[in-house]
Order: sequence, then structure tokens, then C-alpha cells
Amino acid sequence: MTDVHIETAMLDDGIPLMYRDSSGLVRLAYDPRQITREGAVTLLCLLEPRLLGQIRVRCSPPIRVGGHPCSSPR
Repeated sequence: MTDVHIETAMLDDGIPLMYRDSSGLVRLAYDPRQITREGAVTLLCLLEPRLLGQIRVRCSPPIRVGGHPCSSPR
């Protein structure tokens, strides 16, 4: 299982996300002006297929809606 720590960041246009993978922890920053949180996680899994089904998501700051970590209010 790999922990994925998710946070938002203002990134340059055309760079919707950045990530760093270091032994059991992936830090993912995404720009909400360019991509959704769900899109960022999906793109991360496309870029790093070994993560499919093997991630535990943590957000900064933690958001809980409907019991799901990191879910967005609708």
C-alpha cells in the first residue's frame, strides 16, 4: 500500500499536477484551476500504473464529506 498525500498548488499553465514518489509515499500537488482532484489522481495512476488499487489517499487539509476522505462537496 502506498500513501498519497494530496494538496492544491497554483502551478504554471499547462502543468496541472506535480508529484514526487519516495518509498511508500507519493506527494501529489494539483492546480484546481486546471484539473479536478479526481482527475489528478487518475492521471497519477496512468503515469504510475503500479499505484492502481494500491493507494491510500491523504489530503491537506483533510476534507471529509459523506465519509470519504478528500471528497468534494457537491
